Amino acid sequence: MEFYVNNYFPGNNTGEGFYSLYEFLPWQADSIFIIKGGPGTGKSTLMKKIANQAEQLNMPVEKHWCSSDSQSLDGVVLPDLKTAIFDGTAPHLIDPSFPGAHENIINLGQFWDKHLLRKNKQEIMELTREIAESFELAYQYLKISALLINAGNKSLENKINNRLYNKLTKELLNQVYVSSPTENAKPKDRHLFSSANTPVGRITYLSEIIQKSEKVYLLNAPLNGPVSKLLKTISNKYSQENFQQLILHDPLIPENYEAIYIEDRKVSYIYHNALPHDYSQNNKCTKYNLSSIDNNNLNTKASALRTEAQIQQQKATNALDLAHRKHDELETFYIEAMDFNGINTLTQKLIKEVFNN
Repeated sequence: MEFYVNNYFPGNNTGEGFYSLYEFLPWQADSIFIIKGGPGTGKSTLMKKIANQAEQLNMPVEKHWCSSDSQSLDGVVLPDLKTAIFDGTAPHLIDPSFPGAHENIINLGQFWDKHLLRKNKQEIMELTREIAESFELAYQYLKISALLINAGNKSLENKINNRLYNKLTKELLNQVYVSSPTENAKPKDRHLFSSANTPVGRITYLSEIIQKSEKVYLLNAPLNGPVSKLLKTISNKYSQENFQQLILHDPLIPENYEAIYIEDRKVSYIYHNALPHDYSQNNKCTKYNLSSIDNNNLNTKASALRTEAQIQQQKATNALDLAHRKHDELETFYIEAMDFNGINTLTQKLIKEVFNN
């Protein structure tokens, strides 16, 4: 398999609160390592060292980032080795099905000084409470934003050019293979996020899907509602034909789709407005407009709703940033209580076990 690095978010801060797709993180892994430990105990650093080792060996790597700290890893998947290493502490809990036989538990708590942590118990509890309050505030703002966007989608329903929409739907569906790529049972689809609402605003890795695709359909509309509807229609067709799909969800309204990618065909369908840049001039990309109005000429109601939604999302970003800064304070109590020499020794042993060297 050729070398690549793909970046995803297995969970997200959404209009529904924290939304988890962590069950899809250890994808097709035969060897699973679940890391337990508190904040600042070195979980992300350990996983970064695993990822760096794989990159040095030119192995494909998946990096799964934390939506509440975009510089922190929640997991690493090594497809060639069928191995996954990920954070198993709240809120990204995945209970082991066959501990010891299929999943291995790595407890970084064995390296902390519990007496020192108990000494700072009150400060730890207070910071934990303040972090939870900041997240709750962020989720309230995101909920309002999602309601506004959904209202905007409804106001656009009568602006959609139905003739064009139905023609485009038929055209795209006709390009799906009639026969299945395999006679086996339908493969399980994978669901993740390429974009996230983080303490520094929205971050997206959606352009990576374009890089690994041979053909890209860019679906354009002022808001995601019409695009998601079409993506689900296309996805259902691929499901009928037993194609395995990577389905990437909208970070604000997770029931909506932001993109789908079909590995067997190296083809992707993407909500164009979610991309960080305009890729319509890319040779492998074909752009379709789903509505009779363009992005800069929204009707008054939808435009006002989208503007207010963006204001609410900025308020959510500020609340997430406060939670992140409080989390950094919380980490200091754990950092001073950790035996990082012991963790480094464990990390080296784990690297040898994972890479068999």
